[in-house]
Amino acid sequence: AVADVRGHQFWKALWQKVKTITPSSYMVAEIWGPGRSWIRDGQFDGGTNYVLRQIVLDYFIHGSISIRQFVSRVNNLLRMYPWEKTLTMMNVLGSHDTERLYTLAWGNILRLKLAMLFQFVFPGIPAVYYGDEIGMRGGKDPDNRRGMEWNQRNWNHELRNFTKQLIAIRKSLSMLREGDCTVVQVLS
Repeated sequence: AVADVRGHQFWKALWQKVKTITPSSYMVAEIWGPGRSWIRDGQFDGGTNYVLRQIVLDYFIHGSISIRQFVSRVNNLLRMYPWEKTLTMMNVLGSHDTERLYTLAWGNILRLKLAMLFQFVFPGIPAVYYGDEIGMRGGKDPDNRRGMEWNQRNWNHELRNFTKQLIAIRKSLSMLREGDCTVVQVLS
């Protein structure tokens, strides 16, 4: 749900009702910036991590920030929420509201793979927008909302196989789902 279209009281009441019906449910807030006031018990379990998306785009896709800036921004993000909430953030690189990752990367598969690799090892829940795993193209809205490309001849199978590998590795290593995250050293 888009968090800021309703006030905190509305979301608190909804969260309470949802958790009463299904205690294990997960309520995610669509937020585009820091969401400390939304991501808390009694309101939302997690949120769309567009802050992470921008960091990843700036470093891996556009190459517009240095490694030191990247590390600084990642460390700031890691301090943004309590750790248990960091683990529940929905880490998006693409969505129905953004240009397609493949288009932003100008089809550079190496940059896409690096971005996705980081998405899958960063704390939180990696969320792949349908079609990004096969290299679907799409510019600004409404071009980013094209229907799924079902013709497998048009898929980037290298990218799809890489995505499947990332999923398998993440599922097999609990430390990627539950472990801590620390930058040990930054090389220039």
